[in-house]
Amino acid sequence: MAATKTYKMGKRLIRYRNILYVLASLVIFCFYFIYDYVMVEAFPWLDGAPLVALFLLIEALMIVVVRWGADKIQNSTTYRVTGEALEIQVGKSTTVLPWKDFEEAAYKDMNFRAQCPVTYTVQGKSFLPNQYLDGLWTMNQEIINHIRPYAKIEEGLERKLSAFA
Repeated sequence: MAATKTYKMGKRLIRYRNILYVLASLVIFCFYFIYDYVMVEAFPWLDGAPLVALFLLIEALMIVVVRWGADKIQNSTTYRVTGEALEIQVGKSTTVLPWKDFEEAAYKDMNFRAQCPVTYTVQGKSFLPNQYLDGLWTMNQEIINHIRPYAKIEEGLERKLSAFA
C-alpha cells in the first residue's frame, strides 16, 4: 500500500492575506481622513484621540476578521494523495477522484493565474488543482506517477514538473 501524503494551503494564501491587510488598512486610513474632514463638525466630541481610537479599533477588528477567514480557508482545504485516489476536502465536503478516472494530463501555460498550470481531464471534465497548496509541483508529480497507466500524459510534462519541484 502506497504512503498517503496530505497537501494543505500555505505560503501563497498567507501572502494574499497579508496583501489584504495592507489594502484594507489603506482603505480604513483614507476613511479616517474623509471622516475627519467631513464629519468632525457634526460630531466635535470625536475630534482627536477618540476618532483615532475608533479607527484603530476598526483596524484591529478588520485584522481579526481577515485572519479568521484565511485560517478557516487554510484549515478546511486539503488534498490527499493515496494509493487509490486523489481525495479533495473543502470544508465538510470530500471529493474522491480515483486514478482510473483520469484521462489526460496537460501543461496549460496560457493560464496566467496558475502557479502550476497542470490541468487534468477526469471523466471528461477539466480539473486544475488549487493553486494555493504548499508542495503543488510535488503533488502534481505524484498524481502523474499514479495516473500513468490510465491517462494520456502530455509529452515533456514530467520534465517540466521535475524542473520546478
